Amino acid sequence: MLALALAVFLRTLANLRSPRRWSLSEDRLHAGFVWSMRIQFILGALLYLWLSPISDAFFENVRGALKVTELRFFGLEHALMMFVAVAIADTGRGRSKRIDDPMRRRRRVCLTTGVPLLLMLAAVPWPVMPAKRPLFRSPPAAREVFTEVPSCPPSYRSRCSACHGGDGHGDGVLAGSLKPAPRNFGDPAWRGSRTPEDLRRVIREGGPALGLSPLMPPNADLTDAELDALVECVSSFPVRQ
Repeated sequence: MLALALAVFLRTLANLRSPRRWSLSEDRLHAGFVWSMRIQFILGALLYLWLSPISDAFFENVRGALKVTELRFFGLEHALMMFVAVAIADTGRGRSKRIDDPMRRRRRVCLTTGVPLLLMLAAVPWPVMPAKRPLFRSPPAAREVFTEVPSCPPSYRSRCSACHGGDGHGDGVLAGSLKPAPRNFGDPAWRGSRTPEDLRRVIREGGPALGLSPLMPPNADLTDAELDALVECVSSFPVRQ
């Protein structure tokens, strides 16, 4: 999709002042780019609305998620930039087809491809960004990290496992970019240093309540029963160094 966007932009930019008619090859290239964006948008929407545990974590506690770089990026910034990029490119495709003058049509296509290209480049979680992702998947990144623990309530998966991992060992999908790293609930030294009341407080009020990382957001909306279930869940993970 990025390659098609770049090809359309450079070709129309090079021919902005050319009076020759809009060619079939130019039209096919532009159509290919726009259709690639539509397909990518559908796939992204499926991930965002139904399949991504990161989206689950973001919508479960939006106020707290906005304070976490990765949750804010994938839950809001990435989705918003991609939506705007698709809207501009799709609208530009429809309007450009109604322009007869080839120079005006190329200007329209150049603009409505160049702006989405910049937005897409900004929306990619490049390895050098705070909300980074590797360019290629490695076997550790591909492993299943959301294995459900029987004693854990659904709120653990939606609020906790993205950072702490499905098995509670601090290796969730967001863990790689968080400093300090998420807590390993299987750490025996940590298990012996926190009371159930400590756990309740840090879950409800956030990390700063106990002098811990501010990346741990508060969950003030949880009921007492939900808090109790999460405390039991956190205390149930097997010990692992």
